[in-house]
Amino acid sequence: MIDKLVLSVFLLLLCAAVTVQSILLIVPFVRRMEYDAICHDYIMRMEHLGGLPAVQQQALLDRLSERGFHVRQMVICETGSYGNPMRFEVQASWQGHRLTGWLQYRKVDYRMTCTRDLLCRVPAAQG
Repeated sequence: MIDKLVLSVFLLLLCAAVTVQSILLIVPFVRRMEYDAICHDYIMRMEHLGGLPAVQQQALLDRLSERGFHVRQMVICETGSYGNPMRFEVQASWQGHRLTGWLQYRKVDYRMTCTRDLLCRVPAAQG
């Protein structure tokens, strides 16, 4: 009888560890989708305005910071002229957790980069 109890507890702990590990593996994908959605929103604004003004760049920085991302580098064209290339590059990171083989949590630094090269299509940049 005691052997069934020990086995049941062991299996319960194993199932809990697998469940936690599965959740911890899904979180980076969800965070990446969130990061890409924010960056895509500002890429669309940049394309529409013919550049991304400093006010919009600060709004992007604030929005990423609110979501828990630490922006490491931003290279964004403020104004562009018709037909010239514009660059949007944002490197950010966030801290997550990972479960090790010995069922211990370890902090992990996840880094993400969003890069897009565009051609300015606005005749007179409105930036």
